Amino acid sequence: MKKIIILTGANGHVGNNIVKMLVDKDYEVRGLVLSKSNVSDFKNIKYYEGNYIQNMHSIH
Repeated sequence: MKKIIILTGANGHVGNNIVKMLVDKDYEVRGLVLSKSNVSDFKNIKYYEGNYIQNMHSIH
């Protein structure tokens, strides 16, 4: 069974390098990005568009 990694900021400079390292090691990655318009096309990654900081107000 493959390990699944969830990564916020997956399309930023650091996040993109982490995604590349993880998919090269055959992890499945779920990446949270602000916009899908600027994402890399790696295998084993699914991108989700959103902003968890804006949704933090609903957590009490």
